[in-house]
Amino acid sequence: MLGAGGGLGHLGIQFAVHLGMEVLAVDTNTKSLSIIQSVKSNLGVVGDRVHISDARGHNPVTILGNIGETDPAIHATERGVDVAIMPPENQAAFDSGMKQLWNHGGMVIVNFSQNRLQVNAHDLVFRDISLVGSLVGRNYQLREILLWSSMEYLLG
Repeated sequence: MLGAGGGLGHLGIQFAVHLGMEVLAVDTNTKSLSIIQSVKSNLGVVGDRVHISDARGHNPVTILGNIGETDPAIHATERGVDVAIMPPENQAAFDSGMKQLWNHGGMVIVNFSQNRLQVNAHDLVFRDISLVGSLVGRNYQLREILLWSSMEYLLG
């Protein structure tokens, strides 16, 4: 998850790990990274599935090293994450997310950027990357999520 320490990101981390997924939580500022660390700590045992990466000064390949994706015998596009969720509203985050995806992966845009995002057609065609936008959060869905997370918190 890119921008994992923000308003949507820290919630996405919690949902993903409770659904049994491994999460690569990426951000670029100290405050956001400390929020991610706090969320990870509060998750208890399932927090072990959260891998935090400070993207400042690191390229996408280095970031993937945080989840053990470093085998040089495997081409860079054959290793990486299955899905990148992108709350940030900038081209640099989008480009980094695309580079962290393995072939046949998917990018989910969940922001309202005022600027256009530039997509490399090569990624979509030759790497078979799926790109989708999502506006999730109808009132009944949010109520269910809050009820579910409250019960999880109360039951430990």
